[in-house]
Amino acid sequence: MDVYFFKPDVYNRFYNCSMYTTREWNNFGVQRIGVGVFSIVLGVFCIAFYVPCARTMLKPKLWELPCYKLMFLNSIIDIWGIVNSCFLSGYLSITGAVFCSHPNFLYIYSALILGLWGAQCTTVIILALNRCVEFWQNHFLTRLFEGKNMIFWMALPIFWFFVMVIFPNPCPFSSISNMWVLDPYFGIPEVEIDRSWYFDSVIIDLNNTGTLILLISSYLFLIISIWVRGWSSRSATISKVQRQITIQACLLCSVISLAGGIYVFCMLFPQCAVPILLTIDFFLWQWGFCIVIVIYMVMNKALRRGVIEFYANLIGYKVYEETTSTVSPSFTKH
Repeated sequence: MDVYFFKPDVYNRFYNCSMYTTREWNNFGVQRIGVGVFSIVLGVFCIAFYVPCARTMLKPKLWELPCYKLMFLNSIIDIWGIVNSCFLSGYLSITGAVFCSHPNFLYIYSALILGLWGAQCTTVIILALNRCVEFWQNHFLTRLFEGKNMIFWMALPIFWFFVMVIFPNPCPFSSISNMWVLDPYFGIPEVEIDRSWYFDSVIIDLNNTGTLILLISSYLFLIISIWVRGWSSRSATISKVQRQITIQACLLCSVISLAGGIYVFCMLFPQCAVPILLTIDFFLWQWGFCIVIVIYMVMNKALRRGVIEFYANLIGYKVYEETTSTVSPSFTKH
């Protein structure tokens, strides 16, 4: 974003929209009504579950756990990410927008989206580290996530958000690829310019490559740890836990790692960044936000109950727990 505010000559050279009128620029776009409608509907569904889920994380019994503080921070990032990847991107897909359709807005807002991606990557890495630490219960490492130390861990994603907003080149939306891409003229060969300049970003490379390596390493360590402990204890309870965490780890790790990995590949080999590959990356990026709420609803009983309680209260029912070994939500009319 620094180019927009402090380097007008560079901005006018690499983000120039004076060659065509707005209507002519719009003609380069591709209206993707199906993708747009799907994205918006998906966003409504995810937000409807994620907002009460995030509210549940603030309950005292959950909030005292370090992982739920990190999960709440991640939920804020995810909700904003759903707004971007589902509602905003859906609208831009339907209208067939390209960078020069809304140059000022797309330049500035795409910088924020890039920052949000950096914050999401940082948060999931910290969450993965926290899960590894909590699993082995090392006294020294566990203390790193207790008390005021959590301020440091929660400040890291915020710090990296601003780094990613300010310094790298932004990634405006293009309906030609249905993705937020570094090249504002992607898929428009009529514009002759040195496109290698857009992909020269050490910070984005560091973010995506680092996320790929650290996330896979952390979850691989966690999965191996769970299976080793389960094999040594031969406990049915451990076996159930290991299955659940293995599935969660694989889903989260695969979606976010694939999204970041494909983007790294497209930056290293711009000639291979064909529209279909970037559209696939768009859906992976989108589901990097959406899949979290699906995992919570399927595998986290406390959060699932909180969502049920939230909507039951809206329609006039009170949820309470039966005092039995199997806890299930029951309802009474107010």
